[in-house]
Formats: sequence, C-alpha cells, structure tokens
Amino acid sequence: MPLLYPPALDPDALARAPLPDLTADGLVLRAWRDGDAAAVRAAYADPATQRWHARRLDSDDEALDLVHAWRDAWAAGTGASWAVDDPELGMVGRVAVKIGSAGDGTGVLAYWTAPAARGRGVSARAVRAVARWAFATGFHRLEVEHSTGNPASCRVAEKAGFPAEGTRRGSARHADGWHDMHVHALLAPDSIAVAPAPDADVADAPAACDGSDGPVALDASEAPAAPDVLADHAPGPVALDASEASAIPDVLADHAPGPDVLDSGEPAGWDGSGLLAVPSAEALAARPRLRRRG
Repeated sequence: MPLLYPPALDPDALARAPLPDLTADGLVLRAWRDGDAAAVRAAYADPATQRWHARRLDSDDEALDLVHAWRDAWAAGTGASWAVDDPELGMVGRVAVKIGSAGDGTGVLAYWTAPAARGRGVSARAVRAVARWAFATGFHRLEVEHSTGNPASCRVAEKAGFPAEGTRRGSARHADGWHDMHVHALLAPDSIAVAPAPDADVADAPAACDGSDGPVALDASEAPAAPDVLADHAPGPVALDASEASAIPDVLADHAPGPDVLDSGEPAGWDGSGLLAVPSAEALAARPRLRRRG
C-alpha cells in the first residue's frame, strides 16, 4: 500500500555510502572496527553499564559479535552506530541512532561512555554531533529514552539540547523489573545546544529531579537486545540561582546510581509508538516559573 507522501528518509540510499566520520568538539565519531571488541568488553564489565543495558559480555567473541551488529546496522538500513574516539584515551564510548520510521523521519538515540572517560562531556558532545548529522540527512524527529532511575543519562539529554516530553510507564524491562522511561525529543526546526558541557555526576542534578512528579518523569536506558538507537525548553541557556534549583521540573532528572552512568536507548521491540503521560494544564500552571537572566 503506497504512502500518500514521500518518505522523509531513504535508508537504502544512506547505506550505499560509507558511514561518515563526524567530529564533536574534539572527539571523532567513526565506524566500528574489529579491534574495538576488547574495549567494548571492558566497558560492559562496568556494573553501571550492565545495569542500564541489562546485558554483559562474557567473552571477546561476544564483544566482537556486538561490534559486528552495530556495524551491520548501517548496511541493513536500520540505523547508524559510531565508536567515539578521544585523542588521549582512544575509544571512549558509543552513540547511535536507530531509524524508527523512515516515512516519518523518526529516530531513537542511544549512547554510553566508558568509565575512564566520564565527566568529560563525551556523550553530550557526541549526541549533538549525531543530531546535526541526522537532521541534515532528513530526520524530522529524534528521541532519547532512559530509565527514571538513571539521572545521569537524563542530564546528558538536557545538555545535548533535547526537551523533556513525558513518561512511558513500565515500558522497558531491566534485571530488577519493569522501568518507567523518560522521553526527550528534538525536532528538526529546533535549535541544538552547542556549548560543550561535562556529563553530569549525580551530585550535579537538582534535588527536584528525582522523578517524583510522576506524569512528567523521563527515562533513557537500553534494554537487553534493544535496537540501537537532547533538555532545555528555552531557546537559549537558562541561568539559575541556587535558590531556584527546586523550581526545575522533575522531568529534568538524572537518576544514575553513580557518577556519569551514561546510557540511552529504547526498550526491546519498541517501534516508536506509544502514549506519553503528560501533566494537566492545571498542574503545569501551578508549577513555579524559572527566571531568565540577562
């Protein structure tokens, strides 16, 4: 059955060219190599990475299979996955975008940073670079999802410029059960944050960002076997006094159990659909307003 409008993306056309290298404020995003398998296995040995990805790698062969799957997604036209290189530390992370709907031009982002490189803004810089590429390529909407228990991933989405939208309740399964997932999204006409910022420690997140507001809590972690896959509502940065921290909506949460637990992705089998729980007009009107400086 033919569409009545031209698709936003042609995955086959994308795959006919090599995956492009991207630069991200001192980082290089490149295609995966077989030689990355050992570093990938080491990253997945980290308990925090295992917690939010809900998987572990028990051998170099398993790590190599995962590297091949990330690389093969480009050839299959299902998405793009990059290794993130730091000039001093080598391969320090991963960022990917999975095509949710080629017709609608939607994509879902995923990212993680190796423990040794956390606190350097790796994931936020990489996500911004991939978002620029994706919008120039024809994507219309990009999403980030993370567990409401993973505030560091939420903070990365904020710093990358992805507004928070709502919560998908019980939509991803982790080793400890079902998690509510925070949703951030950016549209092609939206501006992308450009100032590099360090990835957040839990201590960086305002106390109000604990997901306690229910309907507007957000999430971004990668469930087992999940396909590979930015938050300031203002057009420019908002400066806050310490006294204003409590006014930040709970949607801007960062829920990691330790510093810089960076990971984003989508629940297994998610097809880009689903309802977002949003607050009522009365609830929004009752919230305190942030004051902009300057």
